[in-house]
Amino acid sequence: MSIYRTNVRFGVSLQNRAKSVSSLNTRYLLNDLNKYLYSDLSVNTPYYGKVCALYGLRRTGKTTMMLQSILGMTNEQFNKTAWIDVTEEDNMASLYLDLQKLNEQGYKYIFIDEITKVEQFVRVSSLLSDEFAISGIHIVLTGTDSLGIYLSQRGELFDRSISIHTTYIPYYEYTHLFPNATAEDYIVEGGLLSKSGINYNRDENFKEYVDSAIAENIQHSLSKLKDKGDLGALYLIHSRGELTNVINRVIEDKNHEFLLDAILKNFESHDIGVLHHYISDVKDNDILSYSADMNVENLSEQIKKDLKILNYNELKYGLTENELAQIENYLYELDFFDDVKYCTVSKEFSISDNPVVVQPCIRYNQAKSALKALYNDPKFVKLSGDKQEFIYNKLLSDIKGRMLEEIVLLNVTRSLSDCFVSQFRFYEYRKSPFKNGEYDMVIRNKKNETFIFEIKHSSEVEYNKQTKHLLDTEKLDWLKENGFKVKEKVVLYNGKTLDKDDNGVIYLNVSEFLEELKVYDRNYLYNKNGITDGNEDNDAVNISIEDDFEDRDI
Repeated sequence: MSIYRTNVRFGVSLQNRAKSVSSLNTRYLLNDLNKYLYSDLSVNTPYYGKVCALYGLRRTGKTTMMLQSILGMTNEQFNKTAWIDVTEEDNMASLYLDLQKLNEQGYKYIFIDEITKVEQFVRVSSLLSDEFAISGIHIVLTGTDSLGIYLSQRGELFDRSISIHTTYIPYYEYTHLFPNATAEDYIVEGGLLSKSGINYNRDENFKEYVDSAIAENIQHSLSKLKDKGDLGALYLIHSRGELTNVINRVIEDKNHEFLLDAILKNFESHDIGVLHHYISDVKDNDILSYSADMNVENLSEQIKKDLKILNYNELKYGLTENELAQIENYLYELDFFDDVKYCTVSKEFSISDNPVVVQPCIRYNQAKSALKALYNDPKFVKLSGDKQEFIYNKLLSDIKGRMLEEIVLLNVTRSLSDCFVSQFRFYEYRKSPFKNGEYDMVIRNKKNETFIFEIKHSSEVEYNKQTKHLLDTEKLDWLKENGFKVKEKVVLYNGKTLDKDDNGVIYLNVSEFLEELKVYDRNYLYNKNGITDGNEDNDAVNISIEDDFEDRDI
């Protein structure tokens, strides 16, 4: 009979469990975890009295990373290591007694998985720090319900913990985890890992993931809170049985509009709604006729049904700004959303922060669900199979193109944190010096050197079409007049990297470009040890971007 009240592993049992992930590549974040594990916890040191919390959505490698850290231990360290699997039947008293016993037995590294299943965790989590970390035990914890960990760090564990956020998996880390992956794979599967560590199953129901990883995550934590405090608004939505609908609604619309407006207006799929623009260059009369006559309202209703999303007027209760703000804030705290900048150049100049979904596969699968609604449209199904396929693939390809723009913007924004990174959108106005158009990305460094980009999903060079904005003298003149010194004009695409042409335009392979962002990741540099990646010819283009950057107003 076990002397422990919870499920405690060590020795052979723990060793066998750790070996189950030995064949998997490691997250770069493992360096941060190891830094904590082998730190000095003495008084007056940075980690004194602190626990380490792995914080992020499901399927982002938290438990795997803990096991991989154990694989790297010496025998002496491993012999002082224990693992606790928490269940719904456990309580803080049982966990406390087991930690006391492990402390008395000399254990110095304790991993606690599914800590948020303990009902009192949020209210008494400071015990982990004040009783055990302070005595020299390295405690690493994680849990499915990230809201619980977030709340504990705002309260009981405030200033008593360090966080390692796992939700965001940049492209360069994705290709490290899956060496044969491409930019196309990242669009379709990027952001989530399966329980076995391989790519997230593209056939799995992504709505179930959203419901379990986010909506149920929140609901589970809310049900365990005794004092709802400033989370009362979320609790009210939860008690009305509408939290899943509202969260799904936010996730669909947040990429394009402010949260309040997006929730309170009637549902409209942004991906389907622009069909006419995407196929306007097609010569087939049947396809053009369908594009002109398409009933967007019927398609939107079908999409809404597929995604199980209720319109505002279908919710039993109205939504307040406070309720919506709390959902928005939580999704940002989970790293589910992050912002990229859009600059609007028209009669006036403005900068706005626009949210994107950090995990591309969620965005992609939601767009695919929207497209499936085409097959429920009577006019669409009357088209021949090859014409249906043409329209579907045309739309899907363009959606991937828009996603690639978001992916590049987000990855660059995160990596080049000291640079100004934005998309620039030019809009004509009366007596304007330029025509409508955009730079998909603009980067400006400390030297005020500016790099302008066109981003294309295509693998083909279509020079006039792909460079027209980069070479537009009116837009270039505006940049010069407003303090942007253009150093490079770049087309990012899925084709081969080419030499700079006579007009000064460089074609770069987008995968190679995104992979080179790893040189700004301190964890990658820590582990590199002189290993090259075969893309060194492109390093100068990317590394020179950030040199001596200095913030200044536009």
